[in-house]
Amino acid sequence: MNITNNQIKIGAILSYITMAISIVIGVFTTPLIINALGSSEYGVYVLFGSLIATLTLFDLGLNNTIVRYISRYQADKQITKQKYFLTHITLVYILISLLVLGIGFYLYLNLGELFSSLTSNELIIAEKIFVILVVSLAISLPGGMYTAIANAYERFVFVRSINLVKLLIRTIFLLLILKFDASAYLIVLMDLFLTILTIFIMFGYCYRRLKVRFIWCVISPKLLREIFGYSGWIFLLAIYQQIQWESGKLILGNTSGTHSVTVYALGVMLALYYSGLATTILGMYLPKANQIASQEGSKNLSMDVGKQISDYIFTILLPVIIAFYFFGEEFINLWLGPEFENVYFITIVIMVLYLPALMQGFMSSVLEANKKVAIKSIILISSAIFGMIL
Repeated sequence: MNITNNQIKIGAILSYITMAISIVIGVFTTPLIINALGSSEYGVYVLFGSLIATLTLFDLGLNNTIVRYISRYQADKQITKQKYFLTHITLVYILISLLVLGIGFYLYLNLGELFSSLTSNELIIAEKIFVILVVSLAISLPGGMYTAIANAYERFVFVRSINLVKLLIRTIFLLLILKFDASAYLIVLMDLFLTILTIFIMFGYCYRRLKVRFIWCVISPKLLREIFGYSGWIFLLAIYQQIQWESGKLILGNTSGTHSVTVYALGVMLALYYSGLATTILGMYLPKANQIASQEGSKNLSMDVGKQISDYIFTILLPVIIAFYFFGEEFINLWLGPEFENVYFITIVIMVLYLPALMQGFMSSVLEANKKVAIKSIILISSAIFGMIL
C-alpha cells in the first residue's frame, strides 16, 4: 500500500510539473505557431486535429476497460485470465485500426464536400495532414493499451516521466520546425514519430519490467460480450466528451471559416489547461476505485475518498476561476491581440460550468468500477447532442 501511495504522490507531482510546463509551453508557442503558419493554416491544423480526435471514439472505452480488468486480475492473482484478456483486447484493437484506416480513406476522398468553407489552398494543406493524422491514430489506438496496462499496475511515476520527457522533446522539435520550415504537415509528422517512439518504450516496459504476457487462444464470445458490456457505456461517455469539446470546431469549420475555428479552439485549449489540474489527479485514482469496489463497505469508503478529492479539486480550481475572471481579458489581449478577445468569454464560461463535473470526477470512476454508468451516459450524451443541435 505504501508503494501505491508513493506512486500516486510522486505521479501527481510529476503530472502537475508536466501540466505547468505544458501550459507555459502552450502559452509561449501558440502565438509563434499562429504567426508562423498563419491564421488560415493554423485553423486547418486545429480543425483536422478535432476531426481525428473524434475518430478516437473507436477506442470504444477499451483503455478504461483494460485498467478495470487488470486491476482486478492483479488484486485476485488471476494471471492466466489476464493473459487471455489481453489477447482478446489486442485482436479487437487490430480490427479497430483497420476500420479507422478504411473510414479515413473514405473521408479523404470527400474532404472537399465535408468542409466546403475551405479555400483551395486550405484543402491542399488539409489533405496532406489528414493522411498522417489517420495513420497516427491507427497506430496510437492499439499502442495506447500499454500505457493503460502500466496505469493498471499503478506505475504512475514511469508513465508520467515518459509524458514529461515526450513533452520536452516535442517542444524542441516544434521550435526547430517553426524556425526553419514552418508547416502543419511537418508538425503532424513529428507527432507521428513521437507516438511510435512512445509506444515502443511503453511496450518494452510492460514486457520486460512488468512481465506482461499474452496467450494466443481461441476467441471467447463470452469474454468479448463481457468486455463490450462494460466498455459500451464508457464508449458513450467518450462520445459525450468528443461532442462537448470537438463538435463546436467541426461545425464552425463547416460554416464560419478557419478564423472562427482558431478563436474557439484557443478558448477550449485554455479551458482544458484548467480542467487538467483536476483530471491529472483523477486519472490516477481509477485503479483505486476499482480496488475499492471489490471490498466490503466499499460504498462508505468511496464516499469518504470522493469527498476528500472533491474538496481538493475545488480548492485548486476556484482561485484559477477568480484570477482569470479579473485578469483573463487583459491577458488575452497581451497574448494574442484584440482580434481574439472572444477567447476570454469562451474560456470563462467553460471554466464556471465545468467546475461541478470536475469535482465529481472520482465518483464517476466509482460508477465505472461498479458498472453503473448507464443512466449517467444516457443523460450526458442526450444533453450533448441537444447542445450540438443548438
